[in-house]
Amino acid sequence: MSDCPYAFKKSRWSSHGTILRKLATASRQSSILDVGTATGYLGEQLHKKGFVRVDGVESVPAWADQASAHYEKIYRTDLEAAVWPWESQKYDFIICADILEHLKDPWAVLKRMRGCLAPGGTLIISLPNVAHWSMRLLLLCGRFRYSESGILDKDHLRFFTYASARALISQAGLKPIARSAVPLPVDRWSRSSWVGFLLRGVEIVDKVAASALPSVAAFQWVFFAQSSAE
Repeated sequence: MSDCPYAFKKSRWSSHGTILRKLATASRQSSILDVGTATGYLGEQLHKKGFVRVDGVESVPAWADQASAHYEKIYRTDLEAAVWPWESQKYDFIICADILEHLKDPWAVLKRMRGCLAPGGTLIISLPNVAHWSMRLLLLCGRFRYSESGILDKDHLRFFTYASARALISQAGLKPIARSAVPLPVDRWSRSSWVGFLLRGVEIVDKVAASALPSVAAFQWVFFAQSSAE
């Protein structure tokens, strides 16, 4: 098994949980492109829910090998490559979950990805919030330390605030039709059952705060956007 620092986020309010809830009412014949599959955990969940037309994109060969079992097609391509083998395809849903912040030019990639949407199709985009209160507190203390995952993932090349995330979407020729604020990933903090119970309460409170103050209290956002030309 490949050494991948990313995994499926089980919380119903996580970015993955939010995406799956959005797709719950979609036709199981909808065509879906999962961009940046890692080891294919999201594709696996989509298949469990009955979706059969799911393709994936992954540039890391070992991760793509592992992910291939969960997708109809797996494209082993760098997103910033000159040629996209799927570029002539049209998808009902394109999922860019926790991927754009890893790119040199997410503005160009997102604009290009818009062209792969079917009429009425939806781009689903999740981005971390560099202006989250925890980041503000760390900066106040003079700390900016990269980690294996999270807002300061060592592989992140771009950082977004709520305003700049919305600008990214607008500049790509997309209009948000919905937005969901993601609370702190408390489900990763403890495996103890009683501590986990307490953390569920923390998650509920944080979800309310994140929804009320998305620029400060949201750990991530999930945007659902369609072409502004429609």
